[in-house]
Amino acid sequence: MPGVSGSAGSLVRWGTDGLAFRTDGDQVFLVRTSVSPSSTTTTTTTTLPPLGSVSVERAQASPRTLIVTCQLNDAAARRGAHCEAIGERDLSKLVTAGSPGVRDVAVTHRVRRRMNRAGRAQLRLALNRVGRRVLKTRGSLAVNVVVTISERAGASQTNELLVTLAP
Repeated sequence: MPGVSGSAGSLVRWGTDGLAFRTDGDQVFLVRTSVSPSSTTTTTTTTLPPLGSVSVERAQASPRTLIVTCQLNDAAARRGAHCEAIGERDLSKLVTAGSPGVRDVAVTHRVRRRMNRAGRAQLRLALNRVGRRVLKTRGSLAVNVVVTISERAGASQTNELLVTLAP
């Protein structure tokens, strides 16, 4: 379908003659159609504003710790909102293509915090045993930091940021 940004998901029936789905590119599509082959299809696109912003930096005191900062765009939505993050290492680059069971491996502990009154949360991601071992043996570690901001109403936003650690 033209205009789709990202992968489609969450397909649901919309009314008596339509379907709706959301993309991971923050779009919502409403498609009206009928069984008749002579009918036309109408598509409406809505881009959803992001829930907030995310930043990641190395901790000054510890080269094995990342500081993740989440900030809600609407501080009024802070009640019940939280930020969750984990650092992963993509193993698919280290094995032959098509190998079964290739997946991301956690190299930090998962951390989850509630947003404060200003709609902000700061998380400290420390390397786990696997992360410390890879950093020690390879001399550097590319960490894919996956951060999810969720609000009480059920909306969520996931960001992925790549950070390279070196001792």
